[in-house]
Amino acid sequence: AFSSHGDLAPDLLRPIAAYFERCEFPAGHVLWRQGDAPDGLYIVEAGVLRASYRFSEGARSVEESMVPGTVAGELSALSLLPRNASVVVERPATLWKLSTENLERLERENPDMGRAFLRLVLKGVFAVILTFWPVLMARVCVAAKIDYDILLSALASRQ
Repeated sequence: AFSSHGDLAPDLLRPIAAYFERCEFPAGHVLWRQGDAPDGLYIVEAGVLRASYRFSEGARSVEESMVPGTVAGELSALSLLPRNASVVVERPATLWKLSTENLERLERENPDMGRAFLRLVLKGVFAVILTFWPVLMARVCVAAKIDYDILLSALASRQ
């Protein structure tokens, strides 16, 4: 999951492994539903997860596949905000779970390692944002144009 971040030595990450739990799930298992409280973050070792994001009632959901090496659920786990997507195991999966309790324990017992792990996860989030930024902005611009057109139409009807 973090192989692209060459500035981190494997020895730094090895002690963090003690805070993770290996989990196996069959296809069809629901890991969490949008709006659920976070229980932790997961690193996909094997299998495929499918995330479905629903941004507003009536809008089509956005689907994302998470393959080995992906970190799943990190935004909710780190912010302690409700899950922003529903996630289902698409193909039998082996995951490494860092529970919210173990994340707090890591931060308490080894703050330097906790900060290093947090920076590592945030680098991955930032990389994903940069990858999908053009698509996200295109959707935002389309929505903004629709809102702008509605506003112009409403203003024109007032004359």
